[in-house]
Amino acid sequence: MAAIATVAKFLSPSRGIGGWLGQPVQDALLAAQIGRMIKALCDLTDEQLAEIGITRRDIPAYAEKLVNGEDWTATR
Repeated sequence: MAAIATVAKFLSPSRGIGGWLGQPVQDALLAAQIGRMIKALCDLTDEQLAEIGITRRDIPAYAEKLVNGEDWTATR
């Protein structure tokens, strides 16, 4: 995870390479993080999902909110 943060910082728009390459790479890193979160949530049992207040149908949206640091409860 630290490597992703380092790469994202290096590719920020305020840096040289970030101006033309940064956003696509950041988008790819974000998509990879969301994919890993979805996989982890799919590995949980229905009971475990219920404990955190979501269903299997909610997993993609919940994963995206978690990775983006958004409040899930505000949208429910």
